[in-house]
Formats: sequence, C-alpha cells, structure tokens
Amino acid sequence: MNGVCFDIPQGGRLVCVSDCHGDYVLLRRLLDLAALRPQDVLAVIGDFSNKGPGNLACVSYLMDLSRTRAHTIILAGNGEYANTRAFLSGDRDKILRYCEKWPKNNLYRDWAGQCGFERIGPDNFQAVHDAVTGAFGDQLRWLRDLPLYAVNERYLLVHAGMERLPQDGQAGVECLSSDCFLKNGENHTGRWQIVGHWPVANLEPGLMEPLIDTERRIIGIDGGVNTHGYAQLNALICTPDGFETLHVDADPSAVAGADYDPPQMDPPLICDWTDRWVTVLCRGASFCKCRTRSGREGMVKNELLHKDADGELVLYAGRSALLPLKRGETVKVLDRRFDGWWYIKNGRGQLGFAPAALFAAPDTAAFPGFES
Repeated sequence: MNGVCFDIPQGGRLVCVSDCHGDYVLLRRLLDLAALRPQDVLAVIGDFSNKGPGNLACVSYLMDLSRTRAHTIILAGNGEYANTRAFLSGDRDKILRYCEKWPKNNLYRDWAGQCGFERIGPDNFQAVHDAVTGAFGDQLRWLRDLPLYAVNERYLLVHAGMERLPQDGQAGVECLSSDCFLKNGENHTGRWQIVGHWPVANLEPGLMEPLIDTERRIIGIDGGVNTHGYAQLNALICTPDGFETLHVDADPSAVAGADYDPPQMDPPLICDWTDRWVTVLCRGASFCKCRTRSGREGMVKNELLHKDADGELVLYAGRSALLPLKRGETVKVLDRRFDGWWYIKNGRGQLGFAPAALFAAPDTAAFPGFES
C-alpha cells in the first residue's frame, strides 16, 4: 500500500497545505497563522520542494516535523516522486538536465552547495553525486518513501486527484500528475477530495483562494506559489462545521487614501476571459477595446496583451477589473508596472486595477481616466 489511513482526534482540525514549492518563509508563516494544536492533523499535500529559494529548508523542516509531531502527514507530489527517483538513479545525464532546467532554485543544487560545490557539470558530477548521496541519503530515502495519498472515512488527500480509491491500496503515479482532474475529473471515492498540483488560477483567471466544488466534492488549494506571478499559499482547515481558509503571500500592503468609485464603462472591463485570443478594436493610452474569438467585446489593460508563439494577441492575465475602494482600505500590491495604475488584491481576494495616484497622493481629486 502506498497510501496511509488517518483519524482526526476528538476536537482536532484537519489543516491542509499544498504546493509551497520551496518557499520556506511562506510555509512557516502560514503554519504559524494556522496555530496548530496538538490534536490537529497537519497534511502537506506534495510539491514542497523545487522552484523556490528554500528547498532544503522545506525538506529538512517537514522531515523533522513528520518524525517529531504526532498527526502529521507529508505526501509526495509529482516533483518529489519523479525528482527523487532521478537523483537516486545516479543517471548523470538525467540529473544534469534537471539542473539545467532549474539553474537556480532546485533541491539537488541546494544539497550540492551544502557539500561545497558551487557548480555541477559533467567533469565533477560523480564527485558531487557521491557527496550528496553521502550527506543527504536520509532525506533522499525519506522523500522516496513518502505516501501518495491519505484517506479516512470523510476525506481523501492526494496531490493531483484520483477517480476511485485503489482496491489493493496501491495508487498509480498518475494521481500525482493529472493536470485535468481539478477541472473535470470525476470523484467516485465517496469522500471530499482535497488536491493541489494545478493552480486554481488556471481554472478561473485571477482566482487564488481555494476552489471548493460542492457538486463533485473536490477542493483545489494550490495558490500558485513560485508558479504564477500573482500567488499565495493557502491552508484549508476542515472542521465538523465546514471549511475555513487561510492564506499568506509575499506582497506589500498599501492603504487607499480616498474613496474610489470606478466609472461605468461601455463596453465594460472584461474580468474573466475563457477565450484569451483577441483582436484589438481600439487602443487607448491605458486600456484598449478588444473582441475575443467568440465575439465578446470588452476593455483590457494594454500591458496584459502579449503575442503567442504564432504571433497572435493573447490575454496574459484574466482579470481586468477596476476595483472600488474605500478610504483607509488596505490592499495587497501585486504589480506597480502598469502606467498610472496598480494591480492589487483587496481583502475579499479580488484582483484588479486601481489608480496609482490613489495611494501615492491621497488627497488627489482626479484619478486616471478610462480611454475608449
């Protein structure tokens, strides 16, 4: 069996986190915010290594937590499963390709750096690999042996998702890498299924909060850390009364200096694009009027338009709303690189634009207009 069964102690909560991708600082901040109690079950649902700046710190911390804290479940993600097996194989070409793909933040480089190697190449590979496997063999074996799923009578926890529980307890590795499960997978497990792997923003542009599908009983919690430009690390807390969510991010805060009531536009700004390829009908200084392939028309921030590999215009991000604000309201600043506007997230988790002058000059009466 490559899964584990678990119980939630009386009075305990199930606290689920997924896809921190080597962001040790955010992981610790989120767990501190969750204020874990001894009777709580903590479940980390994979992909906690690679891409971020703290891969070794995440692995070391979670391995120690799994061995010292009761009611702690650490599951493999597709990253831990595939990468660890590549490392253990000793296949020089495969490991060097991995290091080329991730030239900065990857676990193998972190291990090598701890062993005194700043560079990994064909000429010194064997020396590096011998040092890594000697110094970090315990971590390699721990990563290799991580369970693929955890289950009780109410919940199934698995990195990417599975349609049915394996009758023999042996799940296939596809449960770690199904890119389409969160979007349209069928859940025949008889349980709430909590998954990561596929950032929820991939399904609903601009969404970062956990996505709770009550009809299929599937919950996606991947907030896109170190994968999406606008991201947060989510925790889903399951109690007998329902679900609660927490999140942390690395974005700075700002306070609105005045009320902002966005003008009504004709056509309106497009908030969520399902067909992202567009034709520009009229370009303004900050926004342009576009038509999608399906014939919808709306306004888009100029900087959100890019050319794809075929040279066609495509919407880079799917959230072009203007957000109303109240004086004194605190927001998260996601991007200041838009001419005259800031891309922000309000306290309700909504993404959109507000005039930069609203924050830079609180007493300014006139804000940037909207050009059609």
